[in-house]
Amino acid sequence: MKKEEAKTKDFLRKTATVALGAVMLLTSAMPTFAAGDKVSFTDVPDNHFAKAAIDFCNPNIMQGKGNGKFDPEGTLTRAEAVQILYKVDGGYFKEAPAVFSDVKAGEWYSDALNYAVAKKYCSGYPTGEFKPDGTLTYQEFAAMVANRTKASYPAWAQKTDLFEGTPKCTKYSSWAKDGILLAEFMKITENPEKLDATKPITRAQAAVFANKAATTQFKVLEPIK
Repeated sequence: MKKEEAKTKDFLRKTATVALGAVMLLTSAMPTFAAGDKVSFTDVPDNHFAKAAIDFCNPNIMQGKGNGKFDPEGTLTRAEAVQILYKVDGGYFKEAPAVFSDVKAGEWYSDALNYAVAKKYCSGYPTGEFKPDGTLTYQEFAAMVANRTKASYPAWAQKTDLFEGTPKCTKYSSWAKDGILLAEFMKITENPEKLDATKPITRAQAAVFANKAATTQFKVLEPIK
């Protein structure tokens, strides 16, 4: 009897050792994430107008510029813009690539650009170029967000009367009207009447756009019976 008990204890001890080893092996094989993946940016104080939006976007939608800085007043390129909206929509697209003479295959923003073209919220120039390093204006990004919203929420876009209004902002191009109206609807800027939408968009403003685009519910409101 004692021999049987000893054998059982020895079996359990060996089993536990093997199980512990397996757990240790599994744990060591798991990916580790360095502390500080989500950066506390030194140039974005708590009272910054885009603080909450930047925190929302960090690090999965927008990253910093290094050295603990976000560069909120920095400008945005066309490549960065499509990447931001791509991340807002989940960040996965592997369909046929869009062809632009100045975009090589495998660029870091290639999937995002292909997605933007497929969704028809971004296009290139008549020259066949995309100009990925070109600086984006507020109204250009607003137009992209509006086109993306219409593509993502077609029922809402068809029934809303939002785009029939007149923007409070007065400094914008006629082709960007829908984008400016949507920006005002989402309250991107506190004082839209003072906004010059023809100027470059800042990274802080882009973060607010991304935050709102990701969280605003574009529902079709049924009439009350």
